[in-house]
Amino acid sequence: KGFKVPGIHAGAVSGPEQVVDHPLAGRKPEGQGCGQFFLVYAPDKKVVAAIHAGWRGTVKQIVAKTIRCMADRYSCDPALMMAGIAPSISKEAFEVGEEVVDAFRETRVDMNRIMERNAQTGKAHIDLWEANRIQLLQSGLLPERIEVSGICTYQHHEDFFSARRLGIKSGRILSGIMIKE
Repeated sequence: KGFKVPGIHAGAVSGPEQVVDHPLAGRKPEGQGCGQFFLVYAPDKKVVAAIHAGWRGTVKQIVAKTIRCMADRYSCDPALMMAGIAPSISKEAFEVGEEVVDAFRETRVDMNRIMERNAQTGKAHIDLWEANRIQLLQSGLLPERIEVSGICTYQHHEDFFSARRLGIKSGRILSGIMIKE
């Protein structure tokens, strides 16, 4: 009964985004701490989704596409959905090159809301938490139904794996969501 979200191409995100609607089914995306995990629950239809999106998935609107699929396929009401953004890299730690800045600019997101430049280095820092929160809001979720953990995996590398801080072989982070009977 699960399905992959259409419109996501290989390399766009780190794992398959899936939506399910049957009891005891679960989704558990994994990643290395730089990308973000989103767990979404639609209580009106008892549907869950687990999403993992790094900056490329964010640019490709994976979160918005997943919410749209939940609404289209299962008639879920986004205003009733609840979403959580798990620990991941923060804006302060997520320094990016100009190619990433350009990719976000092309999405027409308000760059003043998601980007700051380091005053000393001039390097750009992107706020993936806010960029994806904006997608959730634009998809119809209510602000009070979106929770951002606010825990940076780079800064808290003793508690969470962070490929950016510890290297690519540092380990994996696993998040999960399921429907109970």
